[in-house]
Amino acid sequence: MVIVDDNAEAADALAAALQFFGVHTRVACCGQDICEMARAWNSAVVLLDIEMPHLGGVVVANWLRGDQTCRHAIVVACTSMHVLDLPASVQNGLFDGYYKKPSGLDDLCEMLQFLCPVHQHWTLIAGTRSFQRFAGP
Repeated sequence: MVIVDDNAEAADALAAALQFFGVHTRVACCGQDICEMARAWNSAVVLLDIEMPHLGGVVVANWLRGDQTCRHAIVVACTSMHVLDLPASVQNGLFDGYYKKPSGLDDLCEMLQFLCPVHQHWTLIAGTRSFQRFAGP
């Protein structure tokens, strides 16, 4: 999983928590970093902050969807915005899901279990649903 967030401390903390449960993670702190990292690492899941400065998450998601290597990754919008306040581009199939931060690790794992059930890492703890799955295109 690649975690992309301009808040480096939050991204590192989430990565450490997921690594504790055996999830392989990489952290990028800006949109430019993820474009190179996603190709090199070929991640199945990208947790993407949509409110980053310079190169925002919507731009990065569009790039991921257009890239031959990355287009099949599960891309999750990660933001403190309420789902009703999200830009329309977030809900139109560009992202596979939405995760409202700050929410617990159990909520994230529950969402990921729903989006990619073939991976067993996500069956950690059942929690309340702080996520939304968007319909595909």
